[in-house]
Amino acid sequence: SALGGKENVTLAEAKGSRLSLHIKDEAKVQYENFPRELVSNYIKMTGKLILIVGEKSKQIADQINKKAD
Repeated sequence: SALGGKENVTLAEAKGSRLSLHIKDEAKVQYENFPRELVSNYIKMTGKLILIVGEKSKQIADQINKKAD
């Protein structure tokens, strides 16, 4: 829900310890609600968000992509 709902993420890609997310509406993202035990940092870009999540990036990307379908 911190990402603005499943319809707000069009694609999630794992790149090492980073999770790259393509976002439809950046205003819906609730950065303060990211779980601190999971997201150590993030980088905001236009239409894209990169989360530093560690070893679980592939698992998280797979889970997000399943919910987006």
